[in-house]
Amino acid sequence: TDNGWRTGAAGDIDGDSRDEIVIIRSDKIRIYADAHNSANSSDINTSTDREHVFIGDLDRNGYISGPVIGSTPGTVEKTVYLGYKDTGTIRLQNVSTQDPIPFTAQSNAGWLSVSPLAGTMPGASGTPVELTYQIDATQLQAGQRYVGAIIVSNTNGGLNVANSPYNIAVTIDVVLPPFGAVPDGAVAFYHPCSEPLDERTLDFQIVGYPGNTFTAQVTSVAGAAAAGALQGDFFLGEVTSSGVVLTDREGAQAVVSGDTSPTAIGQTSVMTWPTQAAWVTSVTSITDTMPTTLTVTISPTLRTADLTQAKLLLLTKDPSNPSQGLVKLHDIDLVCATGANWMPMVSKGE
Repeated sequence: TDNGWRTGAAGDIDGDSRDEIVIIRSDKIRIYADAHNSANSSDINTSTDREHVFIGDLDRNGYISGPVIGSTPGTVEKTVYLGYKDTGTIRLQNVSTQDPIPFTAQSNAGWLSVSPLAGTMPGASGTPVELTYQIDATQLQAGQRYVGAIIVSNTNGGLNVANSPYNIAVTIDVVLPPFGAVPDGAVAFYHPCSEPLDERTLDFQIVGYPGNTFTAQVTSVAGAAAAGALQGDFFLGEVTSSGVVLTDREGAQAVVSGDTSPTAIGQTSVMTWPTQAAWVTSVTSITDTMPTTLTVTISPTLRTADLTQAKLLLLTKDPSNPSQGLVKLHDIDLVCATGANWMPMVSKGE
């Protein structure tokens, strides 16, 4: 009697380098042709012995003794930022015999390049030769997946390389680069809190879509207080006469007060940005084009409390929708401590 599915096997039936799965019962064979990404199956109604099933690609070449091209990695999968270029290396080698294999390398996609274009990979006991590839995402679209390949071909006609041409699949997902300041926040720490207290500078790297412009200002915590009710710290932004209107990922809005005059938004020479915090005496950047360095100058003698905070507000155009603004907020803290408790630092030896 039939007591259900008893036996199964996995194997690459169609030569696509992914296994298919077959299971059997007394009166049926079930085939999962895309088991790597789907639970869909097809059935063949036929009698079986419920115990034995074998699977294979019977029309393939089978095993051929001889040179075989191998690579590390065998495929490339990456997330890349729109507007940036990304590079990596691939190691090539004859993984089967000691024969060196002269080769050419080329790409089949305009956004993918490889060098050198020709060379010789060593035999199995040699040191692999390196290919360098470059992914150019400057002309691609955010939110899209692109698939290409690096094609390596044997150029020695007298050498039978079983898997030449050899394809190295390259798959990339293009996303918008993060926008904001690095580090995410900065602290001017004074200890002991006694005169004279020196003026200090804090540097931020402003990063985002290369070539896009940005604006900056330092606003007081009171001015940015409404943003505390929003979700996250990255928002859509719109400059209005009353301030910068922020919209979070849930659609909630808040207004951050600040200087929105033309001289503060969209300058084109060496930048001096506005500040609402008296103890932040200067906010400057070499340019308003990303990437660049922004410097904040702190004067502790102008503080109104020993622990005080301000917000660095950055605004840029959304590269995928230039009519829309993107806003990032970063903390700037001044701490003037009369006392401190020091914790030991313990490191584990190698």
